[in-house]
Amino acid sequence: MQEFPPLFRSLIILIAQASFNAVIAPGAIGLLRWFNARLQHRRGADIFQPYRDLYKLTFRRQSSIFEPTSGIFWIAPPAILACYFLLGGLLPSLFLTDLPGAPAPWRGLDLLFVIYLLGLAKFIAGLAAFDAATPFGNISNGRQFFLHLLVEPVFLATVYALALKGHTSNLDRFIADQQQLSVISVFANPVMILVLLSLGTISLAENGRLPFDKPGTHLELTMIEPGTSLEFNGRGLALIEWANAMKLTFFVSLLSDLLFPWSLATKSFSATLLPGMLVYLVKLVAVIFLVALWEITRAKLRLRAVSGALMAALGVAFIALVYVIMTDYL
Repeated sequence: MQEFPPLFRSLIILIAQASFNAVIAPGAIGLLRWFNARLQHRRGADIFQPYRDLYKLTFRRQSSIFEPTSGIFWIAPPAILACYFLLGGLLPSLFLTDLPGAPAPWRGLDLLFVIYLLGLAKFIAGLAAFDAATPFGNISNGRQFFLHLLVEPVFLATVYALALKGHTSNLDRFIADQQQLSVISVFANPVMILVLLSLGTISLAENGRLPFDKPGTHLELTMIEPGTSLEFNGRGLALIEWANAMKLTFFVSLLSDLLFPWSLATKSFSATLLPGMLVYLVKLVAVIFLVALWEITRAKLRLRAVSGALMAALGVAFIALVYVIMTDYL
């Protein structure tokens, strides 16, 4: 693909990675549920069950019309899906889009942009929950914003620590620098260990996983993440479920890229496409298994106890930040 302009090539990579992330996202959810079932000695559904659920909601269920709602309620599902689709495209899951000579807007994913898109998706979901004017949706929406308010400072401190360590907040450039290091150098770095701990906590909180929320719960008084979509059905619910699967896949991919950055390709698109996909899927399965192993050993925290866990993650991120400043800038 050397004959194509850098902007066009970066756009192709963005669309390819976004589409690939969207296709495998329901399978990632199904694999996590399958691991949870097997680790608890249950049979459980197969990994393709989320695909069948999305098909049923899209083509075999009609969307109910709520008269009190406005256009916000109907715009929310595709808007939320667009936010997470864009994140999946900018994440370097198969290739590094930070190509020499590529224009600045297409130089991969800036981690500050992740915080903005996550906040935008939460805001749109909150507007839709308030627009439906149901009590349980508003309660869950308030709890979700409470969690997001605690998660955002942790995410900012983590991104700042990474930016100071790699001298950039661009994930492609950071991973490209990490590829030049050995495996021992990466895993022996205290900053990376602390950052991965705080980022793992952020991932669990943002996706409504244990111990912050119980996935798959149907108890309206305790649910957080699923509560904002209680009034959606049919195609709207399918889009939201698909978007949540993309969000989980995004965070799992982000963790796997930081843990094992050496599989990402930077040069030949066609020659490295299949090996890159296979290695990425192996990394994805490994991180999903670790998440499932974590979840079967944890119980849901009370809402008041959630702040303690996130404050601990904030402390870990600040320790990483102070360590970088003291070792690299003093």
